[in-house]
Amino acid sequence: MRSIGEAFGADPEFGLAFAKGMMSAGQTLPAHGRVCISVHDRDKAEALELARDFAGLGFTLMAALEGIRLLRDKVLTVRALQDGPARTEARNG
Repeated sequence: MRSIGEAFGADPEFGLAFAKGMMSAGQTLPAHGRVCISVHDRDKAEALELARDFAGLGFTLMAALEGIRLLRDKVLTVRALQDGPARTEARNG
């Protein structure tokens, strides 16, 4: 059987568990870059809080048109994801 390089991180808080898992896999958490926001309607209130946190850390927010309306209504700067170069840039950046 081939090893797939699994890693594990445990903590009662999701953020710490994720960070521990990334560290155990030898990965570092990004300190800058882009965050794509795409969520179901029922999760938008929580997503807005996370978007504010990422924006406060200096990340660029990106979203599709409906997400842009939600974020801009809450006075957050966000870039559009569109078919073509912007979407390719988001995937590759």
